[in-house]
Amino acid sequence: MRARDESRFAFDPIVADESLKQKTRQRVESALSHRRPRMRRRVLIGAACALLFLVIGGYRLLFATSAVISIGINPSLELRVNRFDRVISAEGFNSDGEELLRTLSLFYRPYEQAVTEVLGSEAVSSCLAEDELLEVTIVQGSPAQGQRLLDGISDLLSDTPNATCCAVNQDEVAQAHTLGLSYGKYRVYLELHSLLPDLTPQQVAGMTMRELRQLLADQANEAGAGGVGGPAAAPGKGLGNPFRGQGGAKRENESESAG
Repeated sequence: MRARDESRFAFDPIVADESLKQKTRQRVESALSHRRPRMRRRVLIGAACALLFLVIGGYRLLFATSAVISIGINPSLELRVNRFDRVISAEGFNSDGEELLRTLSLFYRPYEQAVTEVLGSEAVSSCLAEDELLEVTIVQGSPAQGQRLLDGISDLLSDTPNATCCAVNQDEVAQAHTLGLSYGKYRVYLELHSLLPDLTPQQVAGMTMRELRQLLADQANEAGAGGVGGPAAAPGKGLGNPFRGQGGAKRENESESAG
C-alpha cells in the first residue's frame, strides 16, 4: 500500500462531532467580529488624519501672510496678503489708520481692490488734495510676488501725484513693528534718527509723510552739503525715497537694485 493511502486510512477514524464544529465556527466568527471594528477604526482614524492635514494645509495656504503692503500718508496702515494676492488682515499704525480701517471691508479682497478702496477713501483723498505725500512700500516674501505687487500698485498710482512705490525684503519689518511704525515711516525714522537722536517713534507715528520728509530735508540742509539726502533732499527725495515721481508713482524693487 502506498504511503498516501496509508495516511488517508490513518486519519479516516478522526471525525469532528457537531459540537466541535459549532465551537470552532463560533470562535472564527468571534475573531472576525472583533477584527472588523478594529479595521474600521483604523480606516476612520486614517481618513480623519488625512482630512485634518488637508484642513491645516489649506488654512495655512489661504491665511498665511506672504507679503505686506505698507501705506503711509497720514492714515498709516498695512495690508497683509496671502500668496494669492488677497488681503487676509489689515492693521492701522496710527489713530487715523485705525479709524480708516473701521470704515472699510477689505478681508479677502484682491489687493488691487483693497488699495483702490484705501486710496479712494475720504481720509486719503483729502490728504492727497492737500498735496500730502503718499508712500507705498511692499514688503515681499518672494521676489516674484513682490514684483507682481509692485507693478500692479505702481499702475494704480500712475495718475496720483506725490506718490511712490517700492518693494523691499522683510529683514527690518519686525523692528518697525516693535517701534509701532509702519515700514514706510520706519525708513524715514532711521534717516532722521541719525540727525535727531532725541526723535521718538511716537513722534514719528503722529506726523504725516510730508512733515517727515520736510523735517528730513531741513535737517539735511542744516547738516550741510554731503549730509543725508545731500543738496537734493527736497520733500520726498531723501535717501529712503530715491524714486519720486511727479504726477505718478515710479516703481523700484530695492532688493533687486541693491544686488
